[in-house]
Amino acid sequence: MSENVLPGILAAVARKIRAEFDENSFVEHRGSKGSVREDSLVAVLRKYLPQHVLVTGSSEIIDSTGQRSGQCDIVIHDAKAPPVFGATGFQILPIECVYAVIEVKSNLTWVELEKSCKNLARIKRMPKIAYHANQQLLAPQRQQYGRTYSHCPTMGFIFAYNSSDLWRMSNNLLSLFRRTPVEQRLDGAWVLGKGSYNWLQAEPGDSFVPFAEPRARLAVLDVDPEQDVILNMVMVLNTVMSLVFMPPFDFIRYAASADLGKNGRSRTFE
Repeated sequence: MSENVLPGILAAVARKIRAEFDENSFVEHRGSKGSVREDSLVAVLRKYLPQHVLVTGSSEIIDSTGQRSGQCDIVIHDAKAPPVFGATGFQILPIECVYAVIEVKSNLTWVELEKSCKNLARIKRMPKIAYHANQQLLAPQRQQYGRTYSHCPTMGFIFAYNSSDLWRMSNNLLSLFRRTPVEQRLDGAWVLGKGSYNWLQAEPGDSFVPFAEPRARLAVLDVDPEQDVILNMVMVLNTVMSLVFMPPFDFIRYAASADLGKNGRSRTFE
């Protein structure tokens, strides 16, 4: 697909998402409204992200130490991830298999932005330790947040249908980031019809980076009225998701407190 065609297609996608959101604005039940709000975005991401990742709505994330995330709006995870629990419309996923979490908001005020950043930071802190030792001679590594990882750290994003002034909120956002370790900061945000928060590397040449970095600068981008923010979102997420990988997952670590053989009997060969 040529570069000239894709922006036009994604601009139409943005208009469709906005129309669906506006059409369902009469929904009064909070849960139903949230489902409508998130389902449209899930459908877009499933269509435009690489097939080695899955996009799931309404999920909870757990880790092998017993921590739980609470309900997440959208989770991007490895296609091989075994759900700890799966049912129609809801899954529980192990953190080791999760690449990114997206919080979805109807209206992104500073109160909501701060709350989302703190929620995402809490998920980013969940330890990814349930992996088998990788015996590959050249095991893959991930360069992110100014560090080298043997796995892909969890990323955090926000998508909103409306917001307060992004430039004015950026002062508070920068103040919050100064108190937040790089690896726990917001990686990006998009607001339909308003603009986005992205990151620019200070050197060389203010180059674009798809996640927070130690020396990166926060960019507050105004929306192109003809294009909107879906192209920016798809490009950022494709950049990072095209390179993700999951080391061999050790599911047994999630049953570490259970003695799997205590009620069994064994026999030896004679």
